[in-house]
Amino acid sequence: MAAESTLVFSRALNAARSKAESAQAAASDRRLDLLRYANLIELRAPATSYAELVERARASGALSCLPMDSERALKSRVLTLALASFAEADARLDIYQRSAGIREARARLFERKLAIVSERYPALAPMCRDALPGGFLHREIQKAA
Repeated sequence: MAAESTLVFSRALNAARSKAESAQAAASDRRLDLLRYANLIELRAPATSYAELVERARASGALSCLPMDSERALKSRVLTLALASFAEADARLDIYQRSAGIREARARLFERKLAIVSERYPALAPMCRDALPGGFLHREIQKAA
């Protein structure tokens, strides 16, 4: 208590608080910059037709691994294939792997990809809604964790 009541301690405490506030402000700025960047990444709708995606999904053999009914499993696999076409956009965020706001940036990019897939392939729109945070697939993943 005696040491904490000295002028030196008071100055050191104020300096530490100032550094902490400055670091927090810088992290917040980096987070916002990363979110802006995630919003600016160009995303193009997949050129593949829905029928081609369904054919590739059936040929992949991955459907037997999914514990859902066959129609839902097929659409889930088709959605996975459609989202895979955006791999380049995901790679652009990889360099920010440990940056402040990376989870939010990835989530925002994922939402944008789902919106594009939903618009390009209307049959997948319900699956895209389910994959959004708060949707069916998102709840299943959280329960499994």
